[in-house]
Formats: sequence, C-alpha cells, structure tokens
Amino acid sequence: MLVTNDVSRDTRVRREARALMDAGASVIIIGVGGQGTSDGDLDIRLVSPPAASTASARLVRVAVNIVRTWRFDRRMMRAALMAGADVYHSHDLDTLWAGYHAARRHRAALVYDSHELYLEDAGMAGHWRRPLLARLERRLAPRAHLVITVNDAIADELARRYGIAVPTVVMNGPDRCASAQPVHTPLRVLFQGSYSPGRGVEELVTSMRTTGSIARLTLQGFGVLEGELRRLVRELALEDVVTFTEPCGPDDTASEAARHDVGVVGFTDNALNSRLASPNKFFAYLGGALAVIVPDVPVMSEIVKTNGCGIVVSETSASRIAEAVKWMAEHPAELYRMKQSAARVCAGCGWAQQSENLVSAYGAMLERSHTCAG
Repeated sequence: MLVTNDVSRDTRVRREARALMDAGASVIIIGVGGQGTSDGDLDIRLVSPPAASTASARLVRVAVNIVRTWRFDRRMMRAALMAGADVYHSHDLDTLWAGYHAARRHRAALVYDSHELYLEDAGMAGHWRRPLLARLERRLAPRAHLVITVNDAIADELARRYGIAVPTVVMNGPDRCASAQPVHTPLRVLFQGSYSPGRGVEELVTSMRTTGSIARLTLQGFGVLEGELRRLVRELALEDVVTFTEPCGPDDTASEAARHDVGVVGFTDNALNSRLASPNKFFAYLGGALAVIVPDVPVMSEIVKTNGCGIVVSETSASRIAEAVKWMAEHPAELYRMKQSAARVCAGCGWAQQSENLVSAYGAMLERSHTCAG
C-alpha cells in the first residue's frame, strides 16, 4: 500500500490493511509520518516527504516544487519496488504514478483507491499540479485492475469521467457501533478531525456564543488553525464552554465520540469534492451513536434525511449551527431518537460489512488476473 498521508492518523488505510491481513495477505504500508518499521501488527515503511519551496518568485517556487515532487514520487516508487508485491494499492491520486510503475515492473496487479475527488478539492483550483494530475488520472485509472472509492456518488463520477466500470464502494464505516446513551445536560457537542480552512471550525466555535448556557463543545483534533481557534475562544470568553482535547488514535474515534450527544461536520460547500464527500468523522459520529449536524450536500444529507439521525443545515454558518444545537437541546426526546437512529445506520454500514466488500473485490480481481495469466 502506498499513501502520502500520515499513516498513524489514516483510519481507512489502517483498516483496509488489517482487513486484507485477516484474509491472509501480507501487507506493507509505504507512507509518511507516524511510526516506521511497525505499528502494532502493521508493517510501515516511511518515505521522507518533499519540503515545499518558500521562494518568493512564483516561477521559481513552482519549478522547485515540481522537481521535489518528482524526486519524492521516485522515492516512493523505489520503496514500492523493493517490497516486491503481487498487488500495489495506491491510496489516492498522488500515489498512482508510483504504484502504476511499480506494478508494471513486477507484472503485478494495481489497485486505485480514490478516497475523494482529488482534482476537485478547493485547494487544487489553480494549483500547478492539477493539470499534471488530471492527465495522470485520465491515463492510469483505466489501467488499474481494481478501482475502489468511498461512496456511490464518487463512484459514478469516476466511471463517467474515465469510461471505466463503476468502482467498488468501500465506505469509511466505523469498526464498532455504540448504543445510544441518554442525552446530557448541558448538551455535549463534538468536532473531531483537522483544524483546517474550509472545515467550519471557526463558525462552530462562534456558534457557542449563543448556546453556551445549554451546550458544551469539545474540539478533538489538530491542525494549522489551532492557535487561531484558541485565540477566538479567549476573545469570545468561551473558556468554560469550549474544550480542546488531544486527537485520539484512529481506531478510537467512535468510542471517543460516544461520550457526546451531537457531532458536527461543518465544512464549506465550495467545491465538487466537498459536495460529494463522506468524511471519516461523519461515520465516527454514527459509530458513537451521535446525532449529527451536516451541511446540505448530497451524500451526507441523504443519509441524515432518510434515517432521521440528525439535522441538515442550509449553510454551515454560526447562526445556522446555533439554531440546530438549540433545537436539539430543547427537544431531548427527539434528540435521543436521532441518536438511536444513528446507531441503526451504523449497524448497516459498519466496517465489518465494508471490509467484506474490499476482500470480495480483491478476490474477484485476483481471480481475473489468474484467469488471464492462465
């Protein structure tokens, strides 16, 4: 498996690796960050990521970054070649080049695991890598022996763009499903994950100005905005309302969530990737039997509206989030029913089922490869 995320925090990569190991495979993860050599039962080998250029001149900065990224891709490929695998599993578009060339040299199978619509992230707009990666995905996605992704909407989009069979869906379902717990007073609201621009964390903190008497907010995560968020809490005098906690391990997100009542997904609908997203935190909240507050985007809103497991807000502004939190606090019986519904949704999309989808797709791929080789 190849991944450029921090392996120690990537729930999907770790769960997929363990699912394949349980099915009898030997798995090596080549990635960045986290721990090397081993992490419990996982064999993890690290490749140093490229340092971004800080040159003031854009042309110089882009040229340096192209060279550094190319060198990193080659390091990733060399590490993959040394593994000598039967299958190369590229997690997301930024590892597809290395996975493809390693698989080609070893005459191995290639799996493309598209965690998102990588090209359609808001951060890719105008980025120097976008045209290069667009050409790469257009060329290599049809050559993969198996394409998997995280939900039906992205699967349909990838099939339409590249003329491939509809990819196998392996959702980021939680590995355990808690039972709904009684509603707390004050209400316990949770945000898990990255403190990054476009995630709506600032709006969530600001919403606590009008809900501080009925709710408490826990921020459990990490990221570049943490200092700004702490300043915002001080400026709004919310030290008794908002609590920062260390991020938990990727295998513990659902159990940590279970201590709360409401989970918030507050990202901004500013790109196609956001509109079609089904992030890990959403499923972690369901795994903890939390009612959810989500933006009005197709995948999550359909799950919430169909199952009655939360509230869909028209926009993730501070005022809309505050209105949703107030309604939940004022209707504890309805909120408890939402938590029960979340537990039922979890039971239908949990990792036990999703891992079966993964292993079954692998089995079918390997059977096809064996038949072709024969």
